[in-house]
Amino acid sequence: MNWAKSKTILIIALLITNIFLLINYTSANYKKPETTQLERSVVEFLRENNVFIYAAIPSDTYNLPVLEVEVEKFDKEVVDRIIAEYDQAFPQEVSREALLLYAETFMIENDLIEKSAVLDKLTSLNNNYVLEYRNKDISSDIYIEESYLVCTISKNRITNIEKRWIKAKEYGQTKKNTISATKALLKFMSEDETNRAISVTNIEMVYWVDSSFVNTENTTLDTAFPAWKITYNNEKEKYILAYEE
Repeated sequence: MNWAKSKTILIIALLITNIFLLINYTSANYKKPETTQLERSVVEFLRENNVFIYAAIPSDTYNLPVLEVEVEKFDKEVVDRIIAEYDQAFPQEVSREALLLYAETFMIENDLIEKSAVLDKLTSLNNNYVLEYRNKDISSDIYIEESYLVCTISKNRITNIEKRWIKAKEYGQTKKNTISATKALLKFMSEDETNRAISVTNIEMVYWVDSSFVNTENTTLDTAFPAWKITYNNEKEKYILAYEE
């Protein structure tokens, strides 16, 4: 995307934001309808620029601190040995509840699953099952990205565990306001240089650590920042840092 177009997008985004703030200041009774109209205007503007929204746009903004985190050390060789020695009988009647009980019992007994783990997906194919967990910070109720646990069950036994877990340690002392999801979408569009059609299927607030700066082989301290996670075009992901500039 050329500089002239980028400037146009940012100017329009600023105008939309200022109009929205003016409406809220002058007429609190119409706050909700005007917010809806703002979102419709942004969605229409995005569509005109080849970005199509197929997801609910969060209306909330946040006031959040940074989050100091620690990347947990994961010894794959040790875990593989534990899996090989595990002899708990697989449930005779397979159901979602039975699979969760079987897999989570193993992971709890071997300290492989945390209290903050939330089951995100359970997929099955030809009697093979994959349980995928995300990490939700308990205090803020916001997911920590680049943090996951995957348990694979094949041939009636656990066959693999993949884990990269980012533990929340403490919050920063200062909270800051975040930008809205609509502004994040406009920024997302302004940063795209492909000029291809983009289909956005999800947008959510997360805590994000840039994995390119984290050494996953050792326990590492780092800082996670609030970011809008935008999922688009066959599960591609883009993170827009959420603090107001």
